[in-house]
Amino acid sequence: VKVDICICRCYWYRRRIKIPNYVNISKSGRRVLLHFEASDWYTKVYVNSVAVGPPHVGGYDSFSYDITGFLKPGEDNVLVVGVYDDTGTIAKNKPVKELQLTGKQNADSFDNPFGIFYTSTSGIWQTVW
Repeated sequence: VKVDICICRCYWYRRRIKIPNYVNISKSGRRVLLHFEASDWYTKVYVNSVAVGPPHVGGYDSFSYDITGFLKPGEDNVLVVGVYDDTGTIAKNKPVKELQLTGKQNADSFDNPFGIFYTSTSGIWQTVW
């Protein structure tokens, strides 16, 4: 998307999708899967304002959601993806399992890169299909 990494470290993506009436998903047995090649770091997906599953936590692995049951054929469906990335920030009283491991890319390097020779990334950074 090529936007500046904001101080809130929270990114929202929204897209309208329409499934034609003639595609009867429920009777055909077909499933609609939403695949993310990578998203950094805590990703939550909503279809028509309903969370489609547990959030995905990670930055480098692919993941998918079956969104079939959340779609309304013949209508505009709203897909919303929220991504939070607290790269390198330290939060008091935060459980160890919620801390994000970091390498050269950390919160300070977004504004003042050091020791890295690539563009800092956050949010959805690989293909979604």
